[in-house]
Amino acid sequence: MMKPKVFEEGVSHRQGIDLDLEWVQDLQLRTHQGRTMPIASIKSYTEGFPRQMLISEKEKEGPIGYLLYVILGTNVKIIDMAVEPYYQRRGIGTMMLLPLMAKGEGCSSIIRDTCLEGQLLFRSVGFQCIQILKGYFRSPMEDGYYFLKEKAPPLPPTKDKGPTTKGRKRPKK
Repeated sequence: MMKPKVFEEGVSHRQGIDLDLEWVQDLQLRTHQGRTMPIASIKSYTEGFPRQMLISEKEKEGPIGYLLYVILGTNVKIIDMAVEPYYQRRGIGTMMLLPLMAKGEGCSSIIRDTCLEGQLLFRSVGFQCIQILKGYFRSPMEDGYYFLKEKAPPLPPTKDKGPTTKGRKRPKK
């Protein structure tokens, strides 16, 4: 039997602002094996809809995680995310992903081959790796794993009340 997911208490989410950019880049250095996105690239995801940056904050402590994403039609593409090492494995990443997954008909992300934590997080909320992209990342050269989560289409309404035997003949043997 699986244990229920326990989330860190006192965490809230807000949209990212320009003042968060240096902190995001600093967190990338600490969590992405020294790789960072240029501030101009990060900023491009914070300027206007549909590009967004979500920040998770802990009461009285400030930002503890971020998620960059783009809304493309009815789908959400997750560009990058990270959580402060001290707060990892406490449900912060899941708390950021779940509302995004509800926004569109599908949600996707490409995760580095060496980012096992990210792969496990995405699998834990129902994403499936549907393709390995050879040499997708260039610095350093590394494969990317394309993860996808699609919403099931709603079932059409039905007037059927379920199976019944009334008025049916038994099949002949």
